Amino acid sequence: MDCRSMTGFGQAAVQAGEFHLNAEVRSVNHRFLDVVVNVPKTLRPLEDELRRVVARHVQRGRVEVTLSFHAAPSESAALTLNWPLLEHLQRLESDLAERMRAAGRADVQPAQPYQWLTFPGVVLPPEAAADARALRSPAVQAVEDACLALVAMRRREGERVSVDLLAKVRALETIVNGMRARAPERLRAERERLAGRLQEWAGRVDADRLAAELVLYADKVSIDEELTRLASHLREFSASLAAGSPVGRRLDFIVQELHREVNTIGAKAADTEISRSVVDAKTLIEQLREQVQNIE
Repeated sequence: MDCRSMTGFGQAAVQAGEFHLNAEVRSVNHRFLDVVVNVPKTLRPLEDELRRVVARHVQRGRVEVTLSFHAAPSESAALTLNWPLLEHLQRLESDLAERMRAAGRADVQPAQPYQWLTFPGVVLPPEAAADARALRSPAVQAVEDACLALVAMRRREGERVSVDLLAKVRALETIVNGMRARAPERLRAERERLAGRLQEWAGRVDADRLAAELVLYADKVSIDEELTRLASHLREFSASLAAGSPVGRRLDFIVQELHREVNTIGAKAADTEISRSVVDAKTLIEQLREQVQNIE
């Protein structure tokens, strides 16, 4: 049984030369597959490929991928200057000084040497000089490994949910068998009630017509077909669960059918014991419905 939850988390780290890459992948339930990729500006060209990596491992769920990297401390991981920005700032300073002198403000002092190095974006960390093409392979590997960890967690959670789902299915089967055992007694009681009414109507209603109406009424209130379909749906639920993911949508459909059949039984059954069983069955079916929402 390979039934997977849609909730999970995975992370991985990869060393690529002077850079450490860290990937985190987390997922929650969603009707379809929705992948959100968060990467530094340098790695944005890889976003589509990283989405395809996730799609190879996950069929349903909202998946958020976070990929970051940083340079390991070393002499080779040197800081760099953003020369275009630095030269632009110096030109602005020169233009400002010239305007102020033209306005008679000779007291304007130029910036101290190296002062512009403190301006945001002038001094760049080693990561800013990284090449997305050089980091492509390790980035894909990091996300791939994180996805494997995510799937492993989703599988473990799915196994726990599957055990609970099967326990609820067995409980529903017990309820269905109880209603099936009760159904003939319920019909006998209904016939006896109608037979008593017959005595009151004796001589006033055509006996053959009345007998035919009783047969039609017994067929109308019979719940045999609903019980048969319920048992079939429960077997299909167990078989689908055993088949493994992706199966969440199919299980959700089966749960809807279970609810439909139990509602019909509740509408037909004028019997206290069966009505009590219907309430118990609806409670279990609602619990099934909530849990299958998180099955891939």
